[in-house]
Amino acid sequence: MTINEMLLDTPAEAFQLREKRPGVFQLIAPIFHEDGDMVCIYLEKEGDEQVKISDHGMSLMRLSYVFDVDSDNKRKILNDIIVNRGALLEDGDIQLFVHERDIFSGIMSYAQLVSEVCNMDILTRDIISNLFYDYLSQSMELIQEKTKLRFIKDYEIANHPEIRIDYAFLGNGTSRPIFLFGVKDTNKAQQTTIKCLNMKIEKIPHKSICVFEDLDKVSSFARKSLINAAGKVYSDLNSFKENGAEYLEQETQSMGA
Repeated sequence: MTINEMLLDTPAEAFQLREKRPGVFQLIAPIFHEDGDMVCIYLEKEGDEQVKISDHGMSLMRLSYVFDVDSDNKRKILNDIIVNRGALLEDGDIQLFVHERDIFSGIMSYAQLVSEVCNMDILTRDIISNLFYDYLSQSMELIQEKTKLRFIKDYEIANHPEIRIDYAFLGNGTSRPIFLFGVKDTNKAQQTTIKCLNMKIEKIPHKSICVFEDLDKVSSFARKSLINAAGKVYSDLNSFKENGAEYLEQETQSMGA
């Protein structure tokens, strides 16, 4: 059965095919990106009853104009988007294999997949934002594995149950532990500022470190208040990943930890 014959008696019967090279057809259909460009979809027979639906790398090329897939997290998100649709990525080409009787539903599913990939910049920001505290926790575990530093998560200061610390480095006999806070939004910034000020009022010896998800996402007033109250600030998680371990080691050494 030819590609044309597969489209007969389906809603895709109204679509047109343009042969780009022998056996490879571009689908001409009213399936568009948000800016009005037609989605690039190619159909090719694979064996007797299977069809390969692909884009010849056009989706990732389009994505690259506005967004760089330049980290392990972003690559994982991209791969998850593709795999969740039952497709695969082969040398930049997103490919979906379907039975010939499922060609129309395959085309529709593929069009949705392309839309998700091309809008991955929005999706990735949301996912990374929601996972900020998980990523910070992973970073802390890596620091613990690579150094001699040890921390206590969700540490509660004795006689001050209202002051809960995200990560506490108590050291070994030191009188000035290090307290680290993750700050995702304005609300957490305000809460952390209050904790830092309370510790100063109560004369609790400590050195505070704050790791922002994104400094610019926090309101100007909350940002300035926390910067003034904290001892050390990292503007985002990447800067902490690059420099945090070295700074923590230096601080604990200077305290005799």
